[in-house]
Formats: sequence, structure tokens, C-alpha cells
Amino acid sequence: MPKTIFVRHGRLHYFIREVLKRLRLPAPHASRVGDALVAADLAGVEGEGSSRLPLFASRIGSGLINPAADIRMLYQEQGTAVVDGDNGMGHVVGARSMEIAIEMAKKLGVEMKFNTEANAKFMRSVLHQYDVCIVASGARIDMDAYAGIEGRERLLDALDVAHGRKQAGKRVVIIGGGKIGLVLGESLRKAGAEVVIVERDKRIGGDVMPTFKWRHTTWVEELGIAVHTSSRLKRVTAEGALIVDAKGKETLLLADSVIAAGPRKANQELFAEFEWMVDELHGCGDALMPRGIDAAIHEGYRLGVRI
Repeated sequence: MPKTIFVRHGRLHYFIREVLKRLRLPAPHASRVGDALVAADLAGVEGEGSSRLPLFASRIGSGLINPAADIRMLYQEQGTAVVDGDNGMGHVVGARSMEIAIEMAKKLGVEMKFNTEANAKFMRSVLHQYDVCIVASGARIDMDAYAGIEGRERLLDALDVAHGRKQAGKRVVIIGGGKIGLVLGESLRKAGAEVVIVERDKRIGGDVMPTFKWRHTTWVEELGIAVHTSSRLKRVTAEGALIVDAKGKETLLLADSVIAAGPRKANQELFAEFEWMVDELHGCGDALMPRGIDAAIHEGYRLGVRI
């Protein structure tokens, strides 16, 4: 395992900002990118954090990213706008686009409610006030998929561990080598845990976009995370996880914690609850089918334009 170097987040931000400034990014833009990368590292999403700095430097050097981008709104309609990012840093272009979207929402009187659970009771309280409802309730780990597994009550939900609601031990077996299992496994390994990933398919990263697959493969190898592919969970015991490979060979993986990181299941319960409470009911993102954030963004945009 590579040597771990601990750096205060303020110093890391300073380093990122100064590197980008030397690559001709304006200081405010360099600082904004630093904010995003450090925040990702602090959240445990290292794939979107400071590890991407060499890639950005390479792309700026090769001309693929314009450090002095002129970000402009090309045209605007009542509910949409087209922004030309001029091949600038995505963090900067995205932030400016979001600022434009917020300004438009305020002008159009779009109300935003926070810390409010969307359920049947809430919908009844606003009955007849709205014509359209879009459900973007995301997805969860389908724990029911393990109903036939002996000792399933010992399984931890990967999202509970990721959000800090449950604590993983020092020896961890993760069931599922998709994006959730990989990110969680890498994070736990960097925190000092021994991690083993078990995947049904022949390869890990089945739901990871092609440009990220090689990164996870590299990180798994560098971090010394053991991987068992073409294998499934048979039993969870006090000692760990008993798995079976494609040839029927059983292996007991010793572990303090066995974590389910897949499959994912769309949160679609609200569709049934809201069906007769609004004239138009739509869904987008993982609420329709678990995929990635790109699909959710595109579907949200198309629904917004249509409505």
C-alpha cells in the first residue's frame, strides 16, 4: 500500500490554487476549483478530488482546457438558457451556470423548500396548487436481494456506512464491485481497513463510465484491495463471508463487517402515492432506473424544457 501523507485541507487548497494559477487560471477560478477538489476529498470521494489535478494540468498543457475561458450566456428563454463554457474548467463553468439558473429561478418566482419530506401528507397539503410533479427520489441498495442468504441480518448497507450511520470494522468484505462498492472500498482502505471486494461479473466497475474504469482499476491495485470476480455471497457468519465462485469453489473471507454495495433499486414508492394527486406525474434519474448523474441531469433538463 502506498505511504499515506496527511495534509491539512487549507494547505491542500493553497497548493491546488497555486498550481492552477501557474497554469494561467485566474485566481478566482483557481480558488473555485480548489474548493471543489478539497470538498470531494473531505467527503471521501477521492475520484473527484485532488487526485485529478495532474489530469487537469495535462489537459491545460495540451490545449484541451482553456484556462482563460470567456464564459458567456448565448441566449435565454423564459425557462432555459444556453451557456458557452469556452472549453473552460468544468467546476468554473458549472458554478457560473448554476448561478444563472438560480437567478432565473428567482425571477420566475420558483420556490425552494428545504428540510421538507415529500410524502402523501405533504402532497395533500398542496393539493390543487400544482399541475405537475417530478419524482427524483434516487435509488437505494436492494437489501431484499439478499433475502435467501443465511445470516443476511449481519449485512451492512453501503449507503449507511458511507453516510456514517453505521461503522465498519477493520476487516471488510464488500459485496458488489460497482461504483458504490469501489468508492467505499477505496475510502475504507485509505482509512486503514483491510478490504476485499466480491463481484458477480467477470470484471469490476460494470456501472462505471469508461473514462473512470481504468482509474478504479489502478486505485484498487495500488491500495492492495483484493478482488474476487465471478463470485457470489452464500452465507454471512460471525467469522465473515462465505462466497462461491463460478466453478462452485467456496471461500471463507474473514471479516468484521460484510457490506452490501449492490444491487441498486429505484425508489419508486412515491409514484404510487402521488398517482392521483396531480395531473402530470414524471420521474427522472435513478428514480426511474439506477444509472449515473449524467442521465439524471439530461432527463431533468429535458423535462424542464418540456414543461
